[in-house]
Order: sequence, then structure tokens, then C-alpha cells
Amino acid sequence: MRIPFELFLAGFAITGNRKYIFPSIKSTVRPMSENTVNAALRLMGYEKDEMTGHGFHSMDSTLLHEHGWPHEAIERQLAHGVCEGISCI
Repeated sequence: MRIPFELFLAGFAITGNRKYIFPSIKSTVRPMSENTVNAALRLMGYEKDEMTGHGFHSMDSTLLHEHGWPHEAIERQLAHGVCEGISCI
């Protein structure tokens, strides 16, 4: 059974003042690994060709650009540096 996307995002509301929304289970100073995120997506019923952890970055970047957010703000929010000429993805 697939878990609704809204439940997946509910974790955002309980992060408090931590640096990462999804910290590593071993250390709160590191983000959760992409392999862990992808494994969670598979448990929720998403196939490899439907969604990946990095797919959220691409999706978020596209949606924010479409809604007129400044490119530099988007790159910083997605934890990428600001590059000259192209995105740092």
C-alpha cells in the first residue's frame, strides 16, 4: 500500500531547530543518506522509475522556478552552492 505524500511531508513539522529535516540515524550533523531515502520510498510503494531521493530536489527546483522564486534562493534552500551559468545539481 502506498502512503500518501502528505504523510511523508509531515516530518517537516517536527524537525524543530535541527539543521536537517532528515538527519542521519547515526549523527544529527549529517543528512540521511540517499540510499536510506530511496529505501523508504520503496517501502512506501514507489518504484525506482517513479521517484528517487534526488528526484525531490529536481521536482522542488522546477516547481519553485515555475512559481517565480529567485534562482539563487532555490539553490541555497536545496543545499546547493550557487554556480555561475548552471545549477549545482
